[in-house]
Amino acid sequence: MTTKESILRNKLDSELRNRSKDIVKAIQHIEETGEMLDDFLVPSKKLWFDNNGKVSMGFQDQSMGLHPNAIYQLATRFGINAKDLQREATGKKWEREVFTNRLNAYATESQGRNLLVRKVGPDAKAILSDRYRRLNTAMIFLSFLTAAQKAGSTLVDATHGDLRDFLEVIHPEIVEIPTEKNGVIHTVFGAQIRNSDFGASKLELRLYQMNVVCLNGMVSKQMISDVHLGSKIEETGHITFTEETMNADTKARALAVRDIMDSLYSVENLTRERERIIEASDIELDFPETIKRLPKMGVNQGEVGLLTKTLMENNPEDGLQGKNTLWKMAQGLTAVANKVENEERKRDLQDIASGLINEYVK
Repeated sequence: MTTKESILRNKLDSELRNRSKDIVKAIQHIEETGEMLDDFLVPSKKLWFDNNGKVSMGFQDQSMGLHPNAIYQLATRFGINAKDLQREATGKKWEREVFTNRLNAYATESQGRNLLVRKVGPDAKAILSDRYRRLNTAMIFLSFLTAAQKAGSTLVDATHGDLRDFLEVIHPEIVEIPTEKNGVIHTVFGAQIRNSDFGASKLELRLYQMNVVCLNGMVSKQMISDVHLGSKIEETGHITFTEETMNADTKARALAVRDIMDSLYSVENLTRERERIIEASDIELDFPETIKRLPKMGVNQGEVGLLTKTLMENNPEDGLQGKNTLWKMAQGLTAVANKVENEERKRDLQDIASGLINEYVK
């Protein structure tokens, strides 16, 4: 092992040790949230909204608070501007009255339509389609971790977000990828799994790549993309879903995750990922023009400013070296992702970086 390889190995090992406590805590939170979920299948005409931004379900005396995510989902379902509805829910008295009147009118008119109300603690955190398939995130993630461990992978990150959960594993072998325009890239390959119990994302399993020099992470090839939709449930009235119903769907997904993880590090998969990095490093970009496009891809102005600064500094510790290529732009975005405090937003920026590469490299 060369001196540089030894330094990178020590850096990676140190980072894994530093993250271990947060990882354990995140997994505990994922399990706890799963245990707190209460699901109710409710005809929309049974929902009743009040001026305090709360909802009751007709068959329960107790009202629930409405999480902004649930309000967004109601707005989408009823064709109302989501930002307006979220503002009205906590606005002035007259705004809250508008909120109440609008939702009660829409709910009453949507007769025969069942909605899945997902309650966590005192709040309805999601109001979903009656076709929404509930999956046990903790069980699927356990299958992912078991298969990853069998393949010699190490858990590098775990995030329990407000609406989405993530796990990332890597195979600890550091791979050198020489490129003509961005020098030698030292990377490790692995996998990322994500899921939302609240309709904020699909169940997804992707190949994951992390630059060891800067610890920038990025997702790549999609191995599973499973929308939480199943057959429509025709019953009307109050239904509470059992663990048996939930676990039947979960078991099927957990087995699929296990099987895919068994073949994750195939020669074909890893060769293709190396080729994608080399291709991305061969494509030169006009950085100012590319940066102008980023707000339409979901990068906010503050992040654009930080990206511009990061690219100008051209710090190898941020994974930036060599010419202005597609790879370098993606590394700039993931370097910005590492600097944001919100872990869900971090993954959003990593997705945008991956999406940018996918525009050019198939």
